[in-house]
Amino acid sequence: MRKLQTPSVSGVCLLVSVLVAQTMADTSKGIRAYQAGDYATALKEFMPSAALGDKVAQFSVGVLYYYGRGVQQNHDEARRWYRLAADQGYGRAQVNLGMMWGRGEGGPRDYVEAFMWFSLAAAAGDEQGRQGRDALAPRMTPAQLAEGRKRALEWEPKE
Repeated sequence: MRKLQTPSVSGVCLLVSVLVAQTMADTSKGIRAYQAGDYATALKEFMPSAALGDKVAQFSVGVLYYYGRGVQQNHDEARRWYRLAADQGYGRAQVNLGMMWGRGEGGPRDYVEAFMWFSLAAAAGDEQGRQGRDALAPRMTPAQLAEGRKRALEWEPKE
């Protein structure tokens, strides 16, 4: 009977390094394809990395769905992909989620949710997040503002 060997720590680290490098390469190829206007190829390159949790790839898939580039436009799917990236603290996705919630794209309009996402991006130094938050605040009731601030303070990234 043959005994199975447990992989060494260095072997596992090497495997993880190779997978991360491959994921980054796929994302880079996707970005180049997107910039060239080849949206079908961009989607093909982004999807494996997005499925593995790469926040840039997830955000990029969201952009494709939002604008209907390489896929049929679908704001529900855009919001879902943006959320995956935003949950990891990706500011650009947080801003886009804030805009979608504020406009009611991909679901009902929710100023509290929009304010939370804009606030999170703003807290990380994103200027569009600050602008979105500040533009939205006058449309909100004091109770909505308090709830949006509370949600932003309680939020924790998902890694």
